[in-house]
Amino acid sequence: MKEEKEDKLFRWLVEKLPAGVIAFDGDNAVIYANTAACEIFGRGADDFALHGMAGIFEDSDPAVDVKELLAGGEKRIELRLKDGRWLSVDTAPYGADGLGSILIVSDVTAFRRLEEMKASFLTDSLHLIRTPLTTVSSALSLVMSGRGGTLPAKAAELVAVSASETRRLSVLLDALKELLMLESGLIDKDIIIEPVEICGLIGKVCKDAIRTDPSVEKAIVCRPPEKPVRVRADRERLRWVLSELLANGTRYLRDGGKIYIEADERGDNVALSVRDEGHGMSEDEITRVFDRGFRGANPENRRTGGAGLGLYVVKGLIARMGGDVNIDSATGVGSTMEIILPKG
Repeated sequence: MKEEKEDKLFRWLVEKLPAGVIAFDGDNAVIYANTAACEIFGRGADDFALHGMAGIFEDSDPAVDVKELLAGGEKRIELRLKDGRWLSVDTAPYGADGLGSILIVSDVTAFRRLEEMKASFLTDSLHLIRTPLTTVSSALSLVMSGRGGTLPAKAAELVAVSASETRRLSVLLDALKELLMLESGLIDKDIIIEPVEICGLIGKVCKDAIRTDPSVEKAIVCRPPEKPVRVRADRERLRWVLSELLANGTRYLRDGGKIYIEADERGDNVALSVRDEGHGMSEDEITRVFDRGFRGANPENRRTGGAGLGLYVVKGLIARMGGDVNIDSATGVGSTMEIILPKG
C-alpha cells in the first residue's frame, strides 16, 4: 500500500514538471512520457509508445541519433529543431544492468533568443568602438611614416608603443565579437561557407602581417600551394584565423626563429599549417591550449598580454566550417597549428 502511494506521488510530481521526461526500457523503447514531453514534441503518450522517438530529431542541428545519445551515459546537449526551437537535452541511465534510460528535455528557445539579443547588442557596440579605433590606428601609422614631419626620438617611441597597443586592442575586439557570436549561436546565421582559394589568401595574410608589423618580415616564410587549391570555408573568418595563428606564432618566436605558413592537399581535405620556431609548450599546456581563457606559463605571455581567447575562438570557428584544428608542440622547439578543412 505504501509503495503504491509513493508510486502515485512520484508520477504526479513528474507530470507536474515543466520539463519533458521520457523513459526508455533496456531496448530503447519508450515506456513513459509526461505531459510536458507530449506538449514539447506535439504527440500523445500513445504515439510515443507506438512510434518511439522516430522523426523527433530529424534535421536537428547537430544531428542526433537517439540510440547513441542514450548509450553515452549521463550527458547534456543543446540542439535546434528544424522549426527553429532550441532544446536542452539531458540523458541518464536508471536501474542496474542497463534497465533503462531517461531523457529530460527543456525548451530553452526564449533563453536562446535573449542571448542572441544580448550578443547582437554587444557586437554592434564593438563595431561602434572599432570605427574610431580604426581612425586612431590610421593616424598613428601616418605619423610613424613621417608624413607629418620628423618626430623626436622619444616622441617616435611613444607613437610606436601607441600603435602597437592599438593593434592589440583591435585584435581583442575581433576575438570578442567572434566569441559572442559563437556562444550565442548568431554565428550560424552569419557564417558564409563557400569555395575559398588558398594561394591568394595565404599571400594576403602574410602581407597584412608584415604591413602591420614590419619587424616580422624576415621571420615569416609564406609557402602557398604550387597549384590552385580551394577549401570550403568562410573567407573572412578563415583569413582572421590564419592571421591570429600567425600573430600568435610570431609573438613567441625565439631570436632568429622563423614562422612558416603553408598548405597541402590530403585526400578530400586540405591541411593549412602555421609552424613556428618558438618556445613551444609542455604536454600539459597542449591539452589545455584551446580552453577559454588559457594562457601558457611562458614568461613571454606576461609581456605580450592577451585574454587567452584567440585559440578558443579559432577552434570554434573552424568547427563551424566543418573542420578541425590540431597542435603539435615541444618545449624549446616550437609549435605547429594545423587546420583541416574539406576541399572546395
